[in-house]
Amino acid sequence: FPHWDGAWAATPGVTTFHDLLHLDMDGPVGLAKRVYARTWMARMASHSAALITGSAHTAAQVIAEFPAAAGRITPIHHGVADVFFAAKASESHAPYLLTVGNKRPHKRFETAIRAFARLAAERPNLQLVMVGPRGPHCAVLHGLAEQLGVAGRVLDLEALSDAELAQR
Repeated sequence: FPHWDGAWAATPGVTTFHDLLHLDMDGPVGLAKRVYARTWMARMASHSAALITGSAHTAAQVIAEFPAAAGRITPIHHGVADVFFAAKASESHAPYLLTVGNKRPHKRFETAIRAFARLAAERPNLQLVMVGPRGPHCAVLHGLAEQLGVAGRVLDLEALSDAELAQR
């Protein structure tokens, strides 16, 4: 999701529900997209041979929203590349919180910035590291960090390879 073609395929397949954000009335999508997303998700929940989520919490949300998914949904936690298991914490780096993803509204980086701002007052060495492609929404994120007084402790990096990220 949101690859919209799966709902209309003749052969039932396996569908992954990452979240139900597109149904969130307070989320970053408009009413028309929410209505279409609900229709699509309901069809996928009832027509797919199997359903996958990244967590038990999301599985429970999907079943609550679409009872037809019950009995065919399996949480499979996201994997971690081997390079991260070999990485050692560097003594030269300050402690940090890490967010990785595209910096669009639906990823809710604002939540990470607000949480960081609450922790930052008690932990003067703590940094927030945001890794991912930049876009127009970054101005909002930087403005929020400025407003909360933590802009100097937020590091905004472009997308990194797994190896580069593990070195951080």
